Amino acid sequence: MATPALRNAWRIRSILSTRHARPITTKAISQKFQIYTSSSANPYLNLSIEHHLLEKSDPDSTVLFLYTNDPCVVIGRNQNPWTEVNLPQLAQTRIKFGQLKHHLVRRRSGGGTVVHDHGNANWSVICPKDVFDRDKHALMVVEALKNMGIKGVKVNERHDIVQEAQDAEGPEPAPSTYKISGSAYKLTGKRALHHGTLLLNSDLSDISGLLRSPAAPYIAAQGVESVRSPVCNVGVEDNTDFYKAVIDQFMTMYPDSQSAEVKEVEQQEALNHDNIWKGVQELLVRSPPYLPLRQILTSPSVPKMALGIHP
Repeated sequence: MATPALRNAWRIRSILSTRHARPITTKAISQKFQIYTSSSANPYLNLSIEHHLLEKSDPDSTVLFLYTNDPCVVIGRNQNPWTEVNLPQLAQTRIKFGQLKHHLVRRRSGGGTVVHDHGNANWSVICPKDVFDRDKHALMVVEALKNMGIKGVKVNERHDIVQEAQDAEGPEPAPSTYKISGSAYKLTGKRALHHGTLLLNSDLSDISGLLRSPAAPYIAAQGVESVRSPVCNVGVEDNTDFYKAVIDQFMTMYPDSQSAEVKEVEQQEALNHDNIWKGVQELLVRSPPYLPLRQILTSPSVPKMALGIHP
């Protein structure tokens, strides 16, 4: 019998748009340099396209993938949503798919919890593991931003992209830097994935509330905790301008990629790909709103409302 998550997966598959397909062919993923963008804003689908490219692209290839997701909260592979996410607030924003304010998605890589929306762009580079470096492609994105006229951007000691405060004024002392991009990684036998967010023109009003769990003080749980940092937008209105700048910098870093075709992956084409569709189903199964309570150690005094449980 199909689980609720799998039944929902089939419903998602049926209601996504059916635009003309541009396949991720065996020939395409065998190229030494590959550049893709996604026409979809579905986070389950985009993360599964990314995972397919990690698994199936040529082991010696270098791949750039750019995409934007619908509003969602994305938690790391080893994180506990009870302590990372304000589940009551998330529940208040959730209505049936198609009008969903925020999904809750567990990605396959590590790292902390992030909030995506249409003002946030996602960049991903897949390369051979023996040449992987945690700063290399973050620096590529920094150079792309500088070429767009964005000032004060750099990679910090945590491998995040930050922006130095720009003429901050006010009675309260302002942070010296603001985080504009967080990174996460996944390493396999021969391949390395480095992906990150980029706050272009995101709705920052959602971030603070959604990423502060009222249950956290009452729960002792296993899992990786997010490192909280002040954030800001870089002020880019059009995500495609950022895509173009990153693609240009990718081609500068890898001159042989200049002959690569920039391929847009269509939603229906991706959904019709068996391995990508398998990945969507896997994410839906592993991305329920809440982990079972038995997986955490909860104080007897924890307020049920803090866990999003109503009497």
